[in-house]
Amino acid sequence: MQKIIYIVAFFFSICFFSQNKRIVYEISHTKNKVTHVQSFNLDIKDSISYFYESDLNSANPNTIGTKLKIKKNLNNHKIIYFNDLGDKKNFFIENAEFHWKILPDIITINNYVCQKAEIEINNKKWNAYFTSEIPINDGPFIFSKLPGLIVKVESADLDYKMVLNEIKPIVNTFIINRSLYSEVTRDIFFKEKKLDDYKSALKIEYSNNVMTENGRKLFQEYIDKSIENNVLIDLE
Repeated sequence: MQKIIYIVAFFFSICFFSQNKRIVYEISHTKNKVTHVQSFNLDIKDSISYFYESDLNSANPNTIGTKLKIKKNLNNHKIIYFNDLGDKKNFFIENAEFHWKILPDIITINNYVCQKAEIEINNKKWNAYFTSEIPINDGPFIFSKLPGLIVKVESADLDYKMVLNEIKPIVNTFIINRSLYSEVTRDIFFKEKKLDDYKSALKIEYSNNVMTENGRKLFQEYIDKSIENNVLIDLE
């Protein structure tokens, strides 16, 4: 009898969470002893999820300035990164395999019983806590492929913390029009084009290919503002 009750409860949990859900995460980034906090949405519809900053205009997200958005296919390992900076809209695709090490540690976070897992990505170690109470193999940022929703993930050095804050139905569907974006390599997406994009966005002054004093000031102000407004900047 108890086994039947468990099976029925599990069935209803799958039915409930198979509906379209918006999962809100609070993400904090500490740098130079200063902590910045932002709210991000993880919208899950069928086998596709979108991760994006909560204050994006869902009706027309592609008009926003510098914003990182991530699309994941939960049936495979494909991740698509989108980024806007002024008129420039780039994306790149990668197949990311996650080799999690699931540990026996059990803790309760936000009333969810969670199990610990750890992973290393790009030489950075992460600890994640997932709950099998919510049968969704997804989580914030690029993190996914655990047997349950990721409730919390943090870097081993505690510079980054991502914690589930709320789960609610999707009211306004978030859409990315991929045709508006140009495909580039990962290096160009994250590194090589940043300075050119900054110069273009700010109209930084140059004299004989040397940045002027005013240009250096504007450039530093832009970097400081980017760090303040983008908690994921070091992960890009």
